[in-house]
Amino acid sequence: VPVALRAGPPKAFELRAKERMPIEHDTRVVAKIFRHAARLLSVSLPDVYVQPRRPGRLMLANCIEKGRLAPAVIVGRDLMTGYRDTEIAASVGATLALLRPAYYLKLTLSTLDELEAALAASAQLVGRKLGRPELEPLTSAFVPEMQKRLTRPIAEALQATVQRLPDQFDLARWRNAVDAAAQRAGLLVCGELAAAARMVSSESTWLGGPRPIQRVQELITYSVSPSYFAARRHLNVTVG
Repeated sequence: VPVALRAGPPKAFELRAKERMPIEHDTRVVAKIFRHAARLLSVSLPDVYVQPRRPGRLMLANCIEKGRLAPAVIVGRDLMTGYRDTEIAASVGATLALLRPAYYLKLTLSTLDELEAALAASAQLVGRKLGRPELEPLTSAFVPEMQKRLTRPIAEALQATVQRLPDQFDLARWRNAVDAAAQRAGLLVCGELAAAARMVSSESTWLGGPRPIQRVQELITYSVSPSYFAARRHLNVTVG
């Protein structure tokens, strides 16, 4: 629900129909990479828009159409030149992994304050008090909009989830863990450590997040772990 509060129609993100890539059957390399990554990670293909003049590599457009979330990915000019196919695959894999419902909040709520307020609002809806008092104005803004969209099954699931939450939680750690999981997905999709490391090291970081060298080190550690090779086998990707 907090995701929907940050969503808008495609035109709010300056998306035009003519820029939409027919991702399901387009023969361009980037389209093939999207299809490969979606198949490997078992995620739905988002709408993909190509905007050669827009700065950036891959960006989220948190669209809502006919009352339903329809996240789209924008391919910007910075991904169109200077990158090998495996490097593009690493970026696409990491981005698609973040479109999973469990991780999507990291893309749409960019600050820890927003994440904490959304969590506090969710808890408040089922009668539990969480979050810092200074975030109450932001929390209060979330609550009524979330209440409108709360169905009985969602409320029951929410209550069960909130009951399991500790009194003290570390959202910075959660956000960093989500980022690491996405970068691991990128590595699994591209199959080349050097490509994944280059993309990770050249991305901008966020306040309180790991430095680029730390993110690369985490990826290197994962690339030689039993978990990595087990994931490759599970996905039927050849382990070289």
